[in-house]
Amino acid sequence: MRALKKLVETAPARVVFTHGHGELGLTESMRGRGGPSASQVKRMLEARGNYEIKEVALGIEGVEGDGKGLNDADVVIVARPTKPFAPKAVEALRKYVKPTGAGKKGTLLVLLDTQVQNGEMLKTNLEDLLREFGVHIGDRRLLSLSRAPSLTPAVPNPDSENPVARAFAGSSRFFLPMYNARKVEGIKEAPPGNKVDELMITLSNIPVWEEPNLTASAGDLLAGYTRAGKFPEDRKLTRELPVVVAVSETNPRGGLPAGHVPVENAVPRMVVFGNGSWMSNESIAREGSGGIDFLASCISWLRGKSDLGPSLVEDKERGQFSLRNKLDSAQQTRLEWLPLGLIFISVVGLGGGIWVTRRR
Repeated sequence: MRALKKLVETAPARVVFTHGHGELGLTESMRGRGGPSASQVKRMLEARGNYEIKEVALGIEGVEGDGKGLNDADVVIVARPTKPFAPKAVEALRKYVKPTGAGKKGTLLVLLDTQVQNGEMLKTNLEDLLREFGVHIGDRRLLSLSRAPSLTPAVPNPDSENPVARAFAGSSRFFLPMYNARKVEGIKEAPPGNKVDELMITLSNIPVWEEPNLTASAGDLLAGYTRAGKFPEDRKLTRELPVVVAVSETNPRGGLPAGHVPVENAVPRMVVFGNGSWMSNESIAREGSGGIDFLASCISWLRGKSDLGPSLVEDKERGQFSLRNKLDSAQQTRLEWLPLGLIFISVVGLGGGIWVTRRR
């Protein structure tokens, strides 16, 4: 795959991971130092395709960087921050995805999960930026009615029109393990021109609920609700909640004949995950690397590329080859009767062999 991509793509996919707010880093973490790392993701992506992956420190107190390293990025990834983004860092991301003037609009891949601060969900200060694109991420964690209540496996949404979801929905074996995930959905007051697709949803056969208690053990909470015989009113069990969404910027396509059904051009802008811990080295070692292909497809979609790059050969009309009227009568007779003769000989030979064996 990597060799094929290098053949069809002259420039590598420039992917930037933000750094400085407790995100998953790209350097190897030593035990007890450095925190969780996503270095395995970097290696796996580079093994799959033509990528140029680097980290950029956004402007926060004590860290140099004002987002200049984002300018040439094809996709910027915010991988599970554990600290609030400073206003300067948020503004750098906003300028990247919503530049002033005729600048190139960047694309963003955001992974947020349950991070607790003073007993409440951590406010990363990216929530307002997501709302500007019509995305809302819940402030509760998702728990499931299962033996591992903190686990909510996510699967591609079979009803989604997004090409990434359609490509993976056909594989019944693919699922993404998410622990303490958050619900991600489009808001009703979404800005005009933005379309939010639900890429991944929770499994339909495992009920889930949104739990406001972020610190108690998931197993203890489920045991308590089971003993009580019911769930609280604000924690109703439900199914198929969205945990990954994709945002496209749409505009009507011009040049269509009068009376034609309206058609929209969709430009990829953003993918938002309600969980990001599955990208850590520890999770990949425990759960496997099934999500890396999905991540790579999301990056390709955000770049407006297929998995193997652009089509290099134009479609053309191709003729059909037929043997009709090109064989003489003897050749046609031989083609019709020779297979039947071979079948008859095979049956007689097999039957004779069985008869001889049984006679012995």
